[in-house]
Amino acid sequence: MHKAAAIIQANFRRHKQQTDYKRRCWAVTVIQQRFRAQKCKELQEKRYQDVRRAVIVLQAAYRGIKSRRMIGKRREAASVIQSAFRVHRERQRYLKLKSSALTIQRKYRATSEAKVMKNRYSLMRKAVVTLQRCCRAWKEKRQVLEAARAEQRLHFTAAVFHHLKIKSARPERSSLRVREGNK
Repeated sequence: MHKAAAIIQANFRRHKQQTDYKRRCWAVTVIQQRFRAQKCKELQEKRYQDVRRAVIVLQAAYRGIKSRRMIGKRREAASVIQSAFRVHRERQRYLKLKSSALTIQRKYRATSEAKVMKNRYSLMRKAVVTLQRCCRAWKEKRQVLEAARAEQRLHFTAAVFHHLKIKSARPERSSLRVREGNK
């Protein structure tokens, strides 16, 4: 039994050592990867800073050239703008005069057209009033005729009912006489 316990203990120690070894190997691998990544990062940052400094120098030179060109263009633009402004100012004066003349003409034409339209409206209104008067008279005449026809129908209906009443009342009287005679 002592041998079995020794074997079990030996296997346990071997298993424990293997697990410890694997864990240490994994830890070493992770540390190496992180170390290499840090070195790579530092190298890339150094390269980036070098490129950045070079780009800043190039940008400064380009901006200097660009600003000198811009100053020259601005001087040219200022003279062009000044001449264009003078032309614009004169054109605005001309357009204002033209607009005033057109406004006066338009108002005169509108006044003339308004007079013509007013005359047309007056004539049309008179015609409409005449038509309305005739239409109302015709409606009134039609209502009077319909009222007369309704009255005639009423008299005729009353006469028919009266005649029917008399005819229907006569046989009853004769049948009454026959009954009275039989008694």
